[in-house]
Amino acid sequence: MRSVHRRTKIGEPSPDCTPRYYSRLALIFGGLIALSVAKPATAQGPFDDWREPVVVELELAGALNGERPRELRRRRIELGPRESFTVQVDPFDQRGRHFPTDRFQMGVELERECDGRVSLSETYSGDLEFTAGRSRGRCQVVLYVPGNLNLEHVLEFDVTGMGTGSYTRRQAEEVVERLYRAILQRGVDRGSRAAAGARDYLREISRGRHAEAIMNLIQSGEFETSLPSR
Repeated sequence: MRSVHRRTKIGEPSPDCTPRYYSRLALIFGGLIALSVAKPATAQGPFDDWREPVVVELELAGALNGERPRELRRRRIELGPRESFTVQVDPFDQRGRHFPTDRFQMGVELERECDGRVSLSETYSGDLEFTAGRSRGRCQVVLYVPGNLNLEHVLEFDVTGMGTGSYTRRQAEEVVERLYRAILQRGVDRGSRAAAGARDYLREISRGRHAEAIMNLIQSGEFETSLPSR
């Protein structure tokens, strides 16, 4: 729950107040002004006088698919289907020191649009791992620190489809396998994998040339002989 600051009205003095009341009031305000002038010029935070460490700052680093984490400057993250993105959170206290990891708690809130798009899991080291599903679209994830609602970081995930030339070797092999079953009514056996035809189809799929791969299969001798003579 967010804190709500309410303004309260200070009661006005009654008409029968004596001059002594106003003189005391002037002394009080004069003392407050003197204290404000004598205050050091360096600004202090609301937690500076606390003895116990309080989380006042977060540094975020991110990495795609196990790559080396880097400072997370852009808060919009693009993921392909089944890709993962790991977020490392480094908290600091009011004195600029690393907050004790054994006492740190991180809150994560995924909006409803993330269902089917992005899921969350925690790694062995305590990092946050976000994995994309198969549903395309965008959704937001809020990282926050319980007890300090000023520390909120919004990450926007954009789950995209497999664009041209974005297939991995394994994905391209799966596409070729499905094309063989759909067009030639059989799987890709060892002989087909070693033949030039299957390698050509795999190369075309890897480059995103889907139409060429399909047309070459339809124009192949094996497919032509499987068609009725009339």
